[in-house]
Amino acid sequence: MLFIQQYYKTICLIFFTFVFLLINYSYDFKKYYLLHPFQPIQSIPPLDQSLLFHINGSIKSIGKASPIYIINLPSRPDRRTESIALMQTLNLEAFIVPAYSVHSTEILSRNKYRNKLLLKLTELACWASHMRVWLTIANNTPCQNNAWSIIVEDDIDLEIDTPQIMQSFTQTMWNEADLIYLGHCANTPGKLIDQSSQHNYRVHQALHPSCTHAYAIRSDAARKLIYLLSKPSRAIDDSIYYLLHPFPPIQSIPPLDQSLLFHINGSIKSIGKASPIYIINLPSRPDRRTESIALMQTLNLEAFIVPAYSIHSTEILSRNKYRNKLLLKLTELACWASHMRVWLTIANNTPCQNNAWSIIVEDDIDLEIDTPQIMQSFSQAMWNEADLIYLGHCANTPGKLIDQSSKHNYRVHQALHPSCTHAYAIRSDAARKLIYLLSKPSRAIDDSIVKLVDNHQLVAYSIHPPLAMQQPVSKNNPSDVNQIDRQSFIYRIQFSIYKFTQWLYSVPSYEKLNKSALQKANLTKAISWRKMYEKGIWKNI
Repeated sequence: MLFIQQYYKTICLIFFTFVFLLINYSYDFKKYYLLHPFQPIQSIPPLDQSLLFHINGSIKSIGKASPIYIINLPSRPDRRTESIALMQTLNLEAFIVPAYSVHSTEILSRNKYRNKLLLKLTELACWASHMRVWLTIANNTPCQNNAWSIIVEDDIDLEIDTPQIMQSFTQTMWNEADLIYLGHCANTPGKLIDQSSQHNYRVHQALHPSCTHAYAIRSDAARKLIYLLSKPSRAIDDSIYYLLHPFPPIQSIPPLDQSLLFHINGSIKSIGKASPIYIINLPSRPDRRTESIALMQTLNLEAFIVPAYSIHSTEILSRNKYRNKLLLKLTELACWASHMRVWLTIANNTPCQNNAWSIIVEDDIDLEIDTPQIMQSFSQAMWNEADLIYLGHCANTPGKLIDQSSKHNYRVHQALHPSCTHAYAIRSDAARKLIYLLSKPSRAIDDSIVKLVDNHQLVAYSIHPPLAMQQPVSKNNPSDVNQIDRQSFIYRIQFSIYKFTQWLYSVPSYEKLNKSALQKANLTKAISWRKMYEKGIWKNI
């Protein structure tokens, strides 16, 4: 009998999985991704300063770039000798850094996951060697400084007047570029950027810079490459080329203009370690804005309502023609842009060394009445280790237990499928990661984050039972993102499959919060307060 039950369950799983995938890829519906744990691999650490081989020289920089790093295998003293001779000839100060070999632990641990068709083992070692220098640059340079460094490999030669030639170019070149290749890598010169007034040398836009033997790099560009190339799939020079390959011009997402923020006063400034609190709301939805104000007033929380993008915003329309219409709805693109703008604001307002937390919520949530006290009761370790902390568990199975409140019946678990963005705490460093990693949206933002968690590029925790829940969609509370006909046959099948999957993986079901803050909210007071203080874009209704 037990065997028959297991057999039946397996057959059901296969059938429903097939139907589920068929429907999700045939119709415009949010995808549900199951996690496939990625095997832990040896991380690439920044350089240990004791490993640097210092070459003295009276010239400390090449143009605006300093220090100079030379990547060299310890097993190649011949090349090391030539590099030393080169620096001594130019009287340049430099640091020789040890390259990874194909026998290094960090390389061998990645070898089994390497695409052997596109990435050779030696190219993997080359990637790791440059990655380690980028990490060192990022760690040693404050965000606001955004200084330049030089990275060269140990098989190069340089023009005898290189320091003087690089010094002769204008400041504009250094202000606008991320990378400056000292060699043109055999690519056709692009647009003329600058020309030396003292030497017969020019700076052009690099159209196909397929080399890494000598380049200047900004510290902010080093941070970008750390995030964007954290999972090597091809040779490092080819990877950089694909990042630089011209993309059709689109309206960029700017950080928030502070004058657009709608400030809600409150004596409690943070939830746990996280402050400020941002609430994403469409200016055209005063109903949800009223509820958000009432919620914050009930909890006595200070918060800032930020304008969400609509599907009619210029920034969204400029991206629409490049959108994958099968995987990404226009409303989901607007949702991505709204969160992206808050991440940019967090990154701009927080020094790298601070690495502070913020809260981002959408305007359709309810919160536990004791949310500030519960979040405060968790240990410091939780805040030190995570990138994201979901206040609602997003209907995912609880992962490893991380922490448990000593005063309240709430737990923190590893998030195994955090497919939601309605309420989460985020570190400023994680905001920077997401800015780089999700700069080109290809699917709904929650699904994109699931993939990053799956690939161990983000560490996410979730609170169980949930502190935050989305209010149910109804005629009086329509969704701005998922405008679904809940009476349709397709939706009913999708919902049945979703519920079956939840049952199969023993996902705990919570229909409501223990103590809803919205149930105690004074909506009449909130409406009056909103109408009194709304101005600008908020007062167009």
